[in-house]
Amino acid sequence: MALVLDHGGGSLKVGCTDDTAGPRVVPNLKAKVKGRSETYLAEQVEGCADISSLLLRRPFDRGQCVAWDGQREIWDHTFRDVVKVDPGDRPLLITEPMFALDALKQELDETVFEKYGFPSCLVTTAPALTMKYASNRFKGPIAEGGCGIVVDVGFSATHVVPCFDGRVLNYATKRVDVGGRALTHYLKELVSFRSVDVMDETYVIDKVKEETCFCSLDFVRDLVAAGRRRNQGPFSIEYVLPDGVNILRGFARHKENGVAMDASEGYQAKIARDQILHLNNERFVVPECLFNPSLIGVDQAGIPEAIVQAVQETHPDLHGLLYGNLVMTGGCSRLPNFCQRLEQDLRPLVPEHIDVGIARPDDPVTCAWEGGRMLACSPGFGRMSVTREEYFEEGHRRIRRRYPT
Repeated sequence: MALVLDHGGGSLKVGCTDDTAGPRVVPNLKAKVKGRSETYLAEQVEGCADISSLLLRRPFDRGQCVAWDGQREIWDHTFRDVVKVDPGDRPLLITEPMFALDALKQELDETVFEKYGFPSCLVTTAPALTMKYASNRFKGPIAEGGCGIVVDVGFSATHVVPCFDGRVLNYATKRVDVGGRALTHYLKELVSFRSVDVMDETYVIDKVKEETCFCSLDFVRDLVAAGRRRNQGPFSIEYVLPDGVNILRGFARHKENGVAMDASEGYQAKIARDQILHLNNERFVVPECLFNPSLIGVDQAGIPEAIVQAVQETHPDLHGLLYGNLVMTGGCSRLPNFCQRLEQDLRPLVPEHIDVGIARPDDPVTCAWEGGRMLACSPGFGRMSVTREEYFEEGHRRIRRRYPT
């Protein structure tokens, strides 16, 4: 059975095709506690007691894997301790970033065949696997012809990827340099400017973002409503930060009539005033960057405009199919109201006679891995893969031409 690895900048989705429990999702990072020597790899960070003192190092930068020594260290741990497989015993299906540089592709090939000794490998992209999953999961043109647009709102960036006949149309693909990482950094800046200095608390603020942020359906109206009663408005919420002693993981507590409602009354005596993070309009201002990147100084179109630009690059006969079959994937697509907001902003940009259809898998984080498992279990997987012997005989450049796009 094959090993499927969705190699993302924020997390690794990894598992074997015969694993009925599905993939393991582990952070793609290496962490170190300030002032200490111990380090944590991947999911080990979840066992750290003092997460407020973590220094994070990620192999990915701007959507590309640039620190391969660190990445190999994370892979070593993942293969040995997480999925517990011997790389030399089974073929590999792995994803790589869109538009990866040739030098980085070569580094990937060398790592797979020379360092780990996989007997065979198939390299593809996450949007291609997402479309394969969607074509088996949803009905309509997606299932009939593999036609649609994958909107991958990932960790490093957002990619709008048109597909036809199950293949990625690279010439029409658009990238928006806003993803989960940019949103976390923006939230750190807002909180540090308005409340508490959290510029070094990336891991904690990332959890705050995931638990409290949402997409506004009327940004101006909500901004006015949030400004009327700063700490007692409809969007006001308190997040209790971890202290590494009594509270190891932070949690959000809502307010009723201006009074904080704790998950447990026992916490009240333990929570110091400087442990409470007050959030208000930050909760929806941060995700607004996905639709208006100029908020953080990115001179690019938002996701709705990027979708229109991508469609315009394709043949006119495909426009209706593409607009009607939008598949959301990536961690940021799980934000509350994301799909509704996208449809609301996209509808005025699309001709009236064309329907807009948006679908999101039950788990948009692992759907690419699920598509990879389908591909790895298909009869053509062995034919599409490149063996280790072929790699050493033909070299990097020739085998790359054999991978499907």
